[in-house]
Amino acid sequence: MTGVFFLWAAIFSIAAALVAAPGHEADADLVLTTRPWLVPVIMIFPGTFALLWGPKYLIPCLVGLLFMSEIVVGADSTALLSGEAFGWRKFPGVLLIAGVSLVESLRAILSVRRIVVMTIECGRANSDAGCD
Repeated sequence: MTGVFFLWAAIFSIAAALVAAPGHEADADLVLTTRPWLVPVIMIFPGTFALLWGPKYLIPCLVGLLFMSEIVVGADSTALLSGEAFGWRKFPGVLLIAGVSLVESLRAILSVRRIVVMTIECGRANSDAGCD
C-alpha cells in the first residue's frame, strides 16, 4: 500500500511538472549535478514507510513512542543539516518530548499489565478477589 502511495505521488509530481513547465525537461547534466539531493530521498523513504505501515501492527503506546522519536530525530537532523547550533534552547525541548513520550508509553503499558493481572487473579479466585 505504501509503495503504491509513493508510486502515484511520483506519477502526479511528474505530470504536474510537465504541465507547469512544458519544454523545460531536465537534461543529463542537470540530473547529475543534483544527484546528492537523492540521498535525503533515500533516507526519507524507509522512515515514511515505517510510519505509514507500522501503526497497523503496533499497539498505540509504541506508535506514540515512534512518532515522538521522529520529532527528536527531526530536531537533531535539522540542526545538523542546516548548520545551526544545537543550543541550550533545543536540548530541553528534545528532552521534554522524549520524556513525555516515554512516560506516556510506560503508563499505558503498566495499565495494560494491571488489567491482565487482575483478569488472571479474577479467573483464579472467581469472586473472592472482588472481581464482581
